[in-house]
Amino acid sequence: MTSTQKFSHYLTAKPERLFWAFALTHLVLWTLVPSLACPNLPLDVVEGYAWGKEWLLGTHKHPPMQAWILETLYTLTGHGRWAPYLASQVAVVTAFWAVWQTGRRIAGETEGLIGAMLLEGVIYYNFTSPEFNPNVLQLPFWALAGWSFHKAVKDNKIADWFLLGLWAAAGMYTKYSTALFLMMLAASLFAHRDGRKRLTSVGPYLSVTIAILLFLPHLSWLINNHFLPMQYAMGRFERYPEHYTALITTSLMVAGQFLALIFMMLAMVALYDRRRAPSRKPAASFDRIFLSFAAFGPFAATFVLSLVFGYHIRDMWETPFWNFLGLWIVVFLRPSLQPQDLRRFALAWALVFATGLVLFLANEVLSPFVTTKPKRTIFPGKHLSHLLTDTWHDRFHTPLTYVVGDTWPAGNVAWYSGDRPHVYIDGNAEISPWIDAADLKRSGGIIVWCMRCGGQLVPNTLTPELQKEFPQAQIQEPLTLDRITYAQVPPAIVGWAIVPPQTNP
Repeated sequence: MTSTQKFSHYLTAKPERLFWAFALTHLVLWTLVPSLACPNLPLDVVEGYAWGKEWLLGTHKHPPMQAWILETLYTLTGHGRWAPYLASQVAVVTAFWAVWQTGRRIAGETEGLIGAMLLEGVIYYNFTSPEFNPNVLQLPFWALAGWSFHKAVKDNKIADWFLLGLWAAAGMYTKYSTALFLMMLAASLFAHRDGRKRLTSVGPYLSVTIAILLFLPHLSWLINNHFLPMQYAMGRFERYPEHYTALITTSLMVAGQFLALIFMMLAMVALYDRRRAPSRKPAASFDRIFLSFAAFGPFAATFVLSLVFGYHIRDMWETPFWNFLGLWIVVFLRPSLQPQDLRRFALAWALVFATGLVLFLANEVLSPFVTTKPKRTIFPGKHLSHLLTDTWHDRFHTPLTYVVGDTWPAGNVAWYSGDRPHVYIDGNAEISPWIDAADLKRSGGIIVWCMRCGGQLVPNTLTPELQKEFPQAQIQEPLTLDRITYAQVPPAIVGWAIVPPQTNP
């Protein structure tokens, strides 16, 4: 029996065993390859570790869930550089599992598994997934919320309504765009009589109550901090140039998602044969409405936002939008599941899986040879951190407690340093409320800035704000550091200054 024949056999006879084989393969390879190919952590992970050390209820950019998870990983693994890559793939595989469980209920064992496996062809579940950030972390919570919502409406069990409230709150602690998916679930509830019937039971109100109660601590933080993340989010909404028409604006958005989904489409085509009409019954009407809202609702809402207001919707913001698209394809298009079609799907799926890994590896290893802008994952963060930490120890014989500067260089110093200093982001007290100004003055610290980390060379001087706050800062000779690659790329140049600790009388 060939590999494709075994695949098609397990897909129909032992789908549960095949799911766990697929999930474990994805988890292991997509943890191992980035861990080996990326010698330095990516930006969002470095930033998350800087926040996580402080155990905040919120940050000036996002809710705190990603930072909490990263700090928990640090507690468990120390400086395990593989840990955030593992966290990303646990998030992805959890989303696969929730979609599979939902598909088993709606369409059947084999169809549910195909709906989950088709997601391997979406770029957000492979190529962009290693950077553990709030976008990736939304994947499991959106999928789990959809799974529990469907179970709750169909079975009306208190446990499912409770879990729905839990996933909703967890998603909101990850990124506020979770509210968009929750609105789509609510819309599907009102759109069908089976959903409206549940409004006379306690379940939906229990979900809302649980979600609100769990979210209250963060909501209180938002109020006390003048809704700082909302200000950041509005600043990220960029308008397209005035000469762009609505057609151009929306076409760019659609094109970005078409590219994100193209490999899924290729795998899907392998399942279709016009000569073999499917014999399965269509799904129940509520299932179809639920899947339509879950699969297309968030994208449709952001499409309208972009069309009406001319906003540039960044492709990465749409990471969790497609959790239920594979299942929608299986339910609505009803592909043929004849053995020869499944074998063709097995071959297409394996090709898609391997292509994702190869493209990621090529992008990480080869891109420094063909681009003039070095990737952050080859930044010499560990070398920089050890140089500055050792210099501090040699000069003052005390731990390095504070590092001041932009999140990228300062976060690298903090993460790789054995002292794990606090990061005073941009020297801005509003976005770094954990900083004790009096203790910083007593303990001193290091100010660090990029003279050339990726773009143009900037002067070796402090900003006026930092000069005013740290008049005693002693600017040092810049550090020129080779990047972690064999490619001939410009070295990183990092400026730094010492803020000496106060001596006791």
